[in-house]
Amino acid sequence: MDQKFVYFDRWGDVPITLDSRAVAVFTEGNCGALAYAVNFLTGWQIIISNKHAANRTPAGQVLDITGCQTLKSFEYNWGKSRVVSRNSKQLLDYGVNEWRAALPFAKLLLQKYFPEHAPRQSKINELT
Repeated sequence: MDQKFVYFDRWGDVPITLDSRAVAVFTEGNCGALAYAVNFLTGWQIIISNKHAANRTPAGQVLDITGCQTLKSFEYNWGKSRVVSRNSKQLLDYGVNEWRAALPFAKLLLQKYFPEHAPRQSKINELT
C-alpha cells in the first residue's frame, strides 16, 4: 500500500499531493526541504532568496511547489536569489532538516513538470 501522508513537525500529517496544503507547507517554512529533495534526486542547483528556496532547472527555469517560472518571476515574488550548496547552513532557516519527508512531493513535481527526471518509486521507498 502506498504512503498517503507525510508528517512534518510544524504541519502534522500532510497528504502527498500538489494541493493548496502542500503549497502552504513548501512556501511557509519547508521550502528548503523540497529544494534539497529535488537536488538530491536530480542534482539541480538550489537557489535561495531572503524568503524562499527553490531549484534551477538545466534550462534555467526555477522549480518550486507552485511549478516552473522564470528566474525574473521568482525574484519578483521572492527577492534576489543566489545559488547555495546542499550542505549550506543557510538552508537551515528553510526547513531543510525534513528533506526526506519532502521526497514524495519532489517526485510528484518532477512527474508533473519533468517526467524524464522523475525517479522510480523504489528509490523513494528506500529513502523514506
